[in-house]
Amino acid sequence: MTIRTQADMIGPMDTRKNQPDAAAPTSRGCSRQALGVAGENAALVFLQGKGFRLLERNWRPQGLAARLELDLVGELKNLLLFVEVKSRTCVAGAVDAPTGQGYFPDKREPRSAFTPAKRMHLVQAARHFLTERRLWSKSCRFDLICVNFYPDGSHYLEHHEHVIELDTPVGGCNAAWQPW
Repeated sequence: MTIRTQADMIGPMDTRKNQPDAAAPTSRGCSRQALGVAGENAALVFLQGKGFRLLERNWRPQGLAARLELDLVGELKNLLLFVEVKSRTCVAGAVDAPTGQGYFPDKREPRSAFTPAKRMHLVQAARHFLTERRLWSKSCRFDLICVNFYPDGSHYLEHHEHVIELDTPVGGCNAAWQPW
């Protein structure tokens, strides 16, 4: 399988800085799981504002492939959307270039965690989802949403569309990604 991406992600990007949220995680005392849930909540609200209809959240296939997961799966217009959400907390520091805010992400940007291995797992999980639901005839798209949470409770969200572009063979077999 060949997965092609660009360093700055494929497709248009939509960004949004939201107001403080009392339930938003901060850099102190926030578990990775709580941060992930908060990021998925922010991403879901953002996507629903664009007409996204949620089908599954944190979907896992049955059996041996249960290590795979799809953060958000839903429909947008006539597309089946597989959305990976990456979240980070930010701390006081240097100016964040996209927002001009006086914060800098802990460790690294959320999209840097969207590694080639993560892309491969996302594709494998999507194949299981399409097979289980018998939705291979549906047009699909892979998106990435990155969420930075700031100490004041606000967050900055980036939506990258079409982050994975697939060639014909997938997973070491001769089957096409989608048979259309």
